Amino acid sequence: MDTYDSDSLLADHERRILEICKEHYEDRIHIRYVNAEIDDGSEIAELMKYFKTADPDDTSHGALSERVHFLKCEEKGLKIMCEVTDKFIQAGIKYGIEQGRKQGRKQGRKQGSFVKAREVTTNLARIGMPILARLPL
Repeated sequence: MDTYDSDSLLADHERRILEICKEHYEDRIHIRYVNAEIDDGSEIAELMKYFKTADPDDTSHGALSERVHFLKCEEKGLKIMCEVTDKFIQAGIKYGIEQGRKQGRKQGRKQGSFVKAREVTTNLARIGMPILARLPL
């Protein structure tokens, strides 16, 4: 999928994004986007193809290929990947629990207000106060 509808491998979309956001950043970071859908035969295009597959048996990218093979095929590498994956999963679970509690508290306060209002109305009705008499006009 070509997100930026660009026919070139390297696209400088920094200005376009800043125009859309209507913001100006003074961080001196220059963002370069690589269109992985374009294959112009360059080294960058080959690297993008490699990133898409990360085939552990593809040795075409030297140290990068060696590291991919290690992480995907060797016992110590697989252990590292499992630990990293577990950290991501645990962080996601923690975030989900926090969001659930936040939403639960919000709903609880809303429901608690309703219950309290019903309780007050019921108590007022017990002492014989008409409902309309309690409403400020």
